[in-house]
Amino acid sequence: MTRKRTSQKRISRRTLRIEGLERRCLLTGNVVVKVAGHSLFLTGDSGDNTAVVSGTGTAGQYLISDPSGTTNFKYKGTNNAAVTVNGITDSILADLDGGNNAFGLTNASLKDDVLVTTGNGSDFVAIGSGDTGLAGIGLAEITLGPVTVGGSIVVNTGGGNDTVDIGLATTGAATATAVSVRGSVVIDTGGGNDTVNLGVISVPTTGTAIRPLQVVTGTFAVAIRGDLVINTGSTTGGGADAVSENSTSVRGSEVINGGGSLDVTLSNSTGVALEGVTTGQGDAIGHSLIFNLGAGTNSVDLYDVSVGDSLNFNAPRSTDSIDLTLVSVRHNVNISLGPGNDTITIGTEVVTAETTGTLVEIGGDLNINTAKGNTTLEEASLSVGGSENVNLGNGTNGVFVNDDAADDEASSNGTEGPVSIGRDLNVNFGSGVATLFVNDATVGHNLNVNHGSSGTTIDLEGVAVGRNIAIITGSGNDSIDFERGVTASDVFIDTGSGNDSVVFELASGATLNTFKTLEVFLGPGDDSLSISDTTVTKSAFFDGGPGTDTLVLGGGNTFGKEKDVNFETFP
Repeated sequence: MTRKRTSQKRISRRTLRIEGLERRCLLTGNVVVKVAGHSLFLTGDSGDNTAVVSGTGTAGQYLISDPSGTTNFKYKGTNNAAVTVNGITDSILADLDGGNNAFGLTNASLKDDVLVTTGNGSDFVAIGSGDTGLAGIGLAEITLGPVTVGGSIVVNTGGGNDTVDIGLATTGAATATAVSVRGSVVIDTGGGNDTVNLGVISVPTTGTAIRPLQVVTGTFAVAIRGDLVINTGSTTGGGADAVSENSTSVRGSEVINGGGSLDVTLSNSTGVALEGVTTGQGDAIGHSLIFNLGAGTNSVDLYDVSVGDSLNFNAPRSTDSIDLTLVSVRHNVNISLGPGNDTITIGTEVVTAETTGTLVEIGGDLNINTAKGNTTLEEASLSVGGSENVNLGNGTNGVFVNDDAADDEASSNGTEGPVSIGRDLNVNFGSGVATLFVNDATVGHNLNVNHGSSGTTIDLEGVAVGRNIAIITGSGNDSIDFERGVTASDVFIDTGSGNDSVVFELASGATLNTFKTLEVFLGPGDDSLSISDTTVTKSAFFDGGPGTDTLVLGGGNTFGKEKDVNFETFP
């Protein structure tokens, strides 16, 4: 009898164990939930953890859940599918460890910080009040709402292909602030191919055409009173990263640090063409905006952005593309690019024929420095309060100011606006083929051009210079053309050695070239100088230099006095 009873007990225990296994769900992660003081602590294991923290509408009360049902939450020694905690008014600290983790925060109000660490893995972090931004996590039983943080937000996703969304995800423009941060926001995505989105994560593709300087007005989806710092990887550990930002206000400074290749868009839209978007939902930076780009292929587009101090670009050795449209900078713009083939476009986005006026406004100086490589700089609809200083390294370089022929946007959509430089325009080319085209521009003080060697093409049309023009081209076969009413006080040209051509003409239009003094030195080589429709109120001096040189004095000229030497041919 005793043996029979023992056998029955063993059979009964096996039956209970089998029933328990059949009811158990397959879990991929475990998160320990702890409340200390008025702060919430979440600690994950090395598995794939998902934790969505959402306010319930009761002050200090939050639901912690995984809508996919694959994460176990251990709270006060008990395992749970979801946990509700109370009294959370200070901070939220989540350390989800390794694995492919996801963290979401919505409908929250906190006095202090939000600190999120997801470790290595392909991770997703969403902080804000919109459905699309949390779609990667799931939304069952979650109450959406804005996030207010009295301290700072710090997100560190470690290595892996990560995505960080902060803001409002919606199908329309922001009508209320989705994320408000009294301190700073720091995002560090580590190595990998990472994506960071701030502001309105999705906006419509329809709207009005660009209007001059309708910069960042209205409600911002993200409001940061401190600084915004985004690190997308070290120089050695970076990947192909992307940062998209719009409808974001930063009262302090913003710094974006790239590692490998980086694609940055700061605008009033993400993933749509600039031409079809209503202005006024862009970015406002209270102090400086700084880009430290990595050694890869980088692209930075700024559209509908205002900067309270300076705008700075730094890149060591890379191929870079920088586009500024509808941008207002109170002080200086500094662009410093290392070796590589670079493209810089400023104010050249033309939408319709009605687009006129200033699209980029710089209160201080515009400083552009590039190292060895081929650089193209295009400018239009630009106002610079101070000086513009362009220093390009060795290579095939081109500077085009209001050159419609060089800009596909202009040729297809309308006419670009004028360029105004408050003080000096200084352009220095290294050795290599150089092209400078300046059309319909005003320079308050001096226009200075220097080129080392290998041939220069300079075309000035309808340029008004308040003081002097000085052009020194060095060796090479150079071509210099003044037309359509170039005006200045004193003009000095030295073409150095080579077979050079210098032309002053009326071309189209009825305005004469007008100067106080004009001096042209052609240097060694077989050179030609042709002058027509030009007024020099005081003195003109022309020197053909060694070689067989040609001087053509056409009609429409007026010289106070004129002297020419070292010319052999007078057609």
